[in-house]
Amino acid sequence: MDKARVIVLLPRLSGHGGTETVVNEWIRQSNDNFFGDEFIVQYVAATGTDSENWHVASKYYIWNDVRNNHFIRQIQGTLFLSRFLKSSNPDIVIVLSTKLLQIAKMVRDIFHLKYKIVTWLHFSLRNGTGFDLSKIHLADSHLCISSGIKEELHDLGVDDSRIFMIGNPVKPNKPIIRNNDGKAHFYYVGRLMLTGQKNLKEMFLGLANLNLDWQLDLIGDGSKSEIKSIESFIQQLNIGKRVNLRGWSASPWDLVINPTAILLTSKYEGFGMTLAEACARGIPCISSDCPVGPRDIITNGVNGFLYPPGDIDRLSKALNKIVIEKDSFGYSTIANSIKKYYPKQYFRNLKNVFKNILG
Repeated sequence: MDKARVIVLLPRLSGHGGTETVVNEWIRQSNDNFFGDEFIVQYVAATGTDSENWHVASKYYIWNDVRNNHFIRQIQGTLFLSRFLKSSNPDIVIVLSTKLLQIAKMVRDIFHLKYKIVTWLHFSLRNGTGFDLSKIHLADSHLCISSGIKEELHDLGVDDSRIFMIGNPVKPNKPIIRNNDGKAHFYYVGRLMLTGQKNLKEMFLGLANLNLDWQLDLIGDGSKSEIKSIESFIQQLNIGKRVNLRGWSASPWDLVINPTAILLTSKYEGFGMTLAEACARGIPCISSDCPVGPRDIITNGVNGFLYPPGDIDRLSKALNKIVIEKDSFGYSTIANSIKKYYPKQYFRNLKNVFKNILG
């Protein structure tokens, strides 16, 4: 029996985000022949990428080398996809943006192809940018990385039978040891933004209220203006000596030493990959209960705490509580709290989803 062909259409990616982490895990599964005799899964970056080195080497990754301005890239990318989809004649086309959704639908109609179009969106539909929600109905099915995105699709009138919850794959990992040295060691891993989506201002305000010895390490990059704003704000709060800007790292978890907790104060997410990666290492987390994702990962008192977005007092109380109760958060309990996202179970479920979509 011929393998069913699945094509994943990628937008232009920076190489540093959580989406790249997840796509890389899919590519590894293709490399390891996890999809076996049933499916062949390919990954197509029709408008290129900001970084050529973010993805693992694979014959299943197809990259259109375009380096022109945005408008020309879009034209070249559309032509490339048209030729590729027509010649490969896939069974399923998975899109990571509504722009790619429209292109996949247009190509299918023009060339009378039969493939199923499936969205796989990685941010809150209501709060994320760049989504044209009026086009959601063009898709046949939807892969959801969080229950919040599933609820948003329901609100847009999408029938439950067309929605498949998959989460994101997270590798199990060795625990990062937590020792009691009398100081709380908090970490943030992600893009540096003071008041935008990542909302680090809220984190700084919550920490400034603490009457205990603490330090915060920020692991990630940001624009020069964002970093300047962050440095200015932490000086205003008189916490500059407690906050370390470590910069971006290809291996951020190697920089996490003796962690008390991983922090996330985002206004919105799609999943919260950093939280899941922390749990896989036995590290408790404190996160805003923002749309969407963190509530699928964090269970209060089991692997950390959620607090209402914007509630600085509740954030400070959660920070205090996790320090006081740090010994109650066992490594194995935290790691097991996200076992449904570990690759073996995740990709077994994904293959079943592909079969369901094809009927």
